[in-house]
Amino acid sequence: IMGNYSSSWGEGDKKTNFEGLSIMTYDPMKKTYREWWFDSMAPKGEESQGQWVDAKTYVSESSRENMGQPYKGRFTTVIISPAKYTSKMEMDMGEGWTTTMEGTYTKEPVKKANK
Repeated sequence: IMGNYSSSWGEGDKKTNFEGLSIMTYDPMKKTYREWWFDSMAPKGEESQGQWVDAKTYVSESSRENMGQPYKGRFTTVIISPAKYTSKMEMDMGEGWTTTMEGTYTKEPVKKANK
């Protein structure tokens, strides 16, 4: 599964645009989902593994480094409807989980080409 994301926050001179790409697959040998995430803020990419914990909640975790310091990452997705979901990104640098980002994503309808 591939996903393309775009978002922005702030206004005027402080507006920040964000674009990302996700790739997800199921690894039958490890019995886990594997994901790769690339975005305009972390272009080198990140890899994580996760599971569905119930019918609407997916949780993935990873281990990586930030400026030489190891930390854990956790990403939780909750499906609200077929066209809407929430997500929360957290990190633990050895002192417990801290939320670093929360958002709600809405699928845009496909635009029909003019004839």
